[in-house]
Parts: sequence; C-alpha cells; structure tokens
Amino acid sequence: MTTIDVGAAIGSGFGLIRRKPLAVLAWGALMALGIAALVAAYVGFFWNFYVNAAVFQAGGAQPTPAQTYRMVAAMLMGEGLFFMAVFTLQLIYTIVSAAIWRAILHPEKSSWAYLRVGVTEVFVFLVRTAASFVAGAPIFILLPVMFIALGLAVAFQQIVIAVVVYVLGVFAAIGAQLYLWLRFSLIGPMVVDDAKLHFIGAWQLSRGNVLRLFYIGLSLVGIGAIAEAILLAVILLLIFVGFSSSAATMLGAWVAPVAPGTLRPWEMSLSSGVAEPLWIVLAIGGFLAIPVAGCFSAIFTAPWARAYRDLVPRPASPTPDVAPATESG
Repeated sequence: MTTIDVGAAIGSGFGLIRRKPLAVLAWGALMALGIAALVAAYVGFFWNFYVNAAVFQAGGAQPTPAQTYRMVAAMLMGEGLFFMAVFTLQLIYTIVSAAIWRAILHPEKSSWAYLRVGVTEVFVFLVRTAASFVAGAPIFILLPVMFIALGLAVAFQQIVIAVVVYVLGVFAAIGAQLYLWLRFSLIGPMVVDDAKLHFIGAWQLSRGNVLRLFYIGLSLVGIGAIAEAILLAVILLLIFVGFSSSAATMLGAWVAPVAPGTLRPWEMSLSSGVAEPLWIVLAIGGFLAIPVAGCFSAIFTAPWARAYRDLVPRPASPTPDVAPATESG
C-alpha cells in the first residue's frame, strides 16, 4: 500500500525553489501583481475617504453635501474595486497553484514557467470553490444548533453548561471543517494531473492518509509562523533604521494636512504638500514582494502535489527536471 512521505512532501517546495528559481520568480511576479491590485483598490479609495474624514474632524468643520457625496462615492467605488481585486487575486492564485502542481506532476511541461490558462485552471477554480463550500458546511450546521442549545442553557441559568456547550460546539465545528478540508486537499493536484474533474476520487484517495496530511498542514503552519516572524523582524528593523536617520521626515509624514476633497484617489500627500502617485509606492513594494511571494507559493502549495504523487506513483521519466527519489522535491 502506498503512503505519503511527509518529509519529502514538506520539502518539495524548497526543492522547486532550488531547481526552478526563474519559475518561482515568475509565480511571485504574478502573485505580487494580484496583491498590488488588492492594495491599490483598498488604499487608493478607502485611504482617501478616511484621510478626508479625519481632516474634517480635526478642523471641526462639517463637509458640504457635495463633499460628502464625493467621499461616499469614493468609498462605494473602493468597495467594488476591492471585491474585484479579491476575485482577481483568487484567479491568479489558481493559475499559480496549477503551475506549481504541474511542476511536480509534469516537470516536462516547463515552458512559460509551467503557467497555463485553460480548462484545467477553470476546473481547479471550480473544484476548490466547491470543496471550500463543503468544508464550510459544519460551520453553518453546527453553529445554529450550538446557539440554540446555548440559549436554552442560559434561559435555565445553567452558565457552566452554556460555556461547555459553546466550547464543545466551536471545537466540533473547527474539527469537522479541518477534517473535510484535509479529505479534499488533493483535489487540485488530481485535476492538474489529468485535466478532469475530481470530487469523489479526491475523497477516496485521502482515505487512511488524513493524519499524514494533517502533519503536512501543521508543519506548513509552523514554517509560515517562523517565516512571518522573520519578515516582521526585518520590517521592524527597516522602520527603526529609517526613523533613526534623516529619512524619518519622509517616512513619518505620509499623511499631511490637505484641503478636504482635494486629494485624488490615486495619490498620497507628503509633508511637502506634494501629492505623490500611489503607484510609486506600490511598485517598490511589489518589486520586493516578488521573491517572497514566489517562495511562499512554492513552499505552501507544492506539498499537496507531492503527497498526491506518492499515492499515485508516476512512471519513470528521463527528463532532467524530475528530482531523484532521495530528494525532497
């Protein structure tokens, strides 16, 4: 009986980074583009709304009806663009995930950094969306029942029972959701493997391997926590260096007093009174985010394709892109 090599699965993303650095950068560039669109949608309009509202509040003045209309219109437009950016980021994430799984399952298809836009990506998006709804079902089923029981316990002044019911209900909902997510965790790689829809097959394939899949997910959570701690430390160090140097004047004055309603949605105001285009800030941040996003995508996405490959062994391939069996990738 085939089993999942947990260690090899966890290390498969690092193997991709080592063997295919240019492809990883291409994945990171796409993810950074999606993240930049999301940040631009949020900052460009919500930031403008809150800055103008703060200016009015600080000045003790009330906006005119026309100014209020423009501020509300900017906020509503920002909401629409924000949701569009979220959807775009999900599409990009689907394309990148399919490329990473393709690099593990079909290393011979290395053109265009394994990136494709076709029926396979559409199927991946559909099955992952469906699996997310199925995994979220326990929340919609257990929570209403839990709140009914909680209300009855409170009505009869059984506070201890109410607390116990609440805690057990939350843990049961989370546990059921996690179990369902693990059972369908291999559905994406299965679709990329043969470009066919899989749902029951993914459930059957993960039977008897939920614990190993859980170990993979738990290890990735630990790796993510360590990586985020390192990134946070680096960011805090840069901020400390910036504020302890002559750059403090610029870094500390992104939001300068401006006349209400004069700051355009795509601009930020500096202390000099000059409105700088927001795309400059986004371009710098996006450039720095490319390698980080690419590495994160490979590390957290590749293990599921490697786990699937362990359960459905691949025929030997003469191509040099395939890592030896002793390697983690």
